[in-house]
Amino acid sequence: MNQIFSRHLLVIVSLVGICAGYGFFPWISFRDELTRFNSPDEAANYFFAQKLSHAEPLALSDPLNGLAQNLVHPRSTQVVNGSIVPGSFLGLPVLYGVVGLAFGTWLLPLLTPLVALVLAVAGYAIWRRYVSTETALAGAALAALHPALWYYTARGFYHNVLFVAFLSCAALAYCRLREERYRLTWLVVSLGLVAAALFVRTIEVVWVAPLVLAAAWANRQEWKFRHFVAAGLTLGFVLIGWLYLSVLTHGQLVPPGYTLGPIVGGFHPRVWWQALVNTLLPFGFHPVVIVRNVWYYGVALFWPYWVLVGWGALTWRGRALSRSYRYAAMWVTVWLLAYYGN
Repeated sequence: MNQIFSRHLLVIVSLVGICAGYGFFPWISFRDELTRFNSPDEAANYFFAQKLSHAEPLALSDPLNGLAQNLVHPRSTQVVNGSIVPGSFLGLPVLYGVVGLAFGTWLLPLLTPLVALVLAVAGYAIWRRYVSTETALAGAALAALHPALWYYTARGFYHNVLFVAFLSCAALAYCRLREERYRLTWLVVSLGLVAAALFVRTIEVVWVAPLVLAAAWANRQEWKFRHFVAAGLTLGFVLIGWLYLSVLTHGQLVPPGYTLGPIVGGFHPRVWWQALVNTLLPFGFHPVVIVRNVWYYGVALFWPYWVLVGWGALTWRGRALSRSYRYAAMWVTVWLLAYYGN
């Protein structure tokens, strides 16, 4: 009993320390009346989240922009019907704005550090199902201390941490779905969290959707008619609300800047194939560039972690990871390296 209490106390103290560390940089940035950002993307997300937290629309009237044919606007914004609106994904400013509306704008800078804490806990809860509790705890601690997570938590109005947190919580709900004999509740929760993740970063649907379909196919013998009904209602409800918000804000179904691009030539197969390729690999395919970028930004920049990875691979004596877990990890890794490595 004392050992269990000591372990839980260690976890609680560690989580409080990590959360305090995550909150330091946002506190430094927001302690003055003049809020400063190093990124126009962050500034735009914060601006619109703050407007929504004051029960104002996600738009700033700018009638004089008509003189410039609606071409003058800050980065990460667009001009629609004489108003400046978000030009990127709506998920973060909308969700953070709703939280700010409920609890006050003072909480906005601290939301991403809190989300990062949830991400660490979700990672631990998932990994302990595949490895020992001690290994899962060490893995969660190393993930929480990873420089990339620290960076994007300090830059709290980027979408990255919120997206990964939603996706990790969806994976955890999927684990509970399998453990509790495919209860509808966990199916709805898992799909809802996947939809929330894509609401935050819609462009990632190109690799998230195949992952979800693969998970559904792997458990196809367990699905009953009620599961299909629940999944359809959940995704349909989310999609209707999502599209309505997009049309209300941007005047179109897909936000500007993240479309398939202009498709000229009707339904010619070559045109549609090129549009698909541009969507899946918008930066082209350059193997040499991929190798160079992976080395510089994936290995050399975080070499201590790769030392641990190599040591762990050589000394691994734990339970064998499930085949589905390994396939999912390989798919995510290979796809992201190809997509962003270019």
